[in-house]
Amino acid sequence: MNRGLAQKVVVTGAVIITVLALLFPPWVQTLDVGVYRMTLPYRGHYAPIYSPPDPEPLEDIHRSLNKYWSIQVDIRRLGSELCIIVVVAAFALYLLRPKVKPGP
Repeated sequence: MNRGLAQKVVVTGAVIITVLALLFPPWVQTLDVGVYRMTLPYRGHYAPIYSPPDPEPLEDIHRSLNKYWSIQVDIRRLGSELCIIVVVAAFALYLLRPKVKPGP
């Protein structure tokens, strides 16, 4: 496989993985009661952006607080995933760069 084609494969793969990461993001469960805010990683981990999971009530917290739970995209984990995709793709492109021949 020539280097130009390999670079196109890397870029296409990175774009596909990025789209999948954005379509199926990580979720976080948030308890928001006035000035008190607590976030917990959602037990379902990943779910489609067009069909977010329902918040899971936690048994170890008082049941009257269950109405304050909500689900949000975990921006930190999603950002980390996107950064890792960019770094891996950039490293792969660096390895596949054209070789520069020394002068005359």
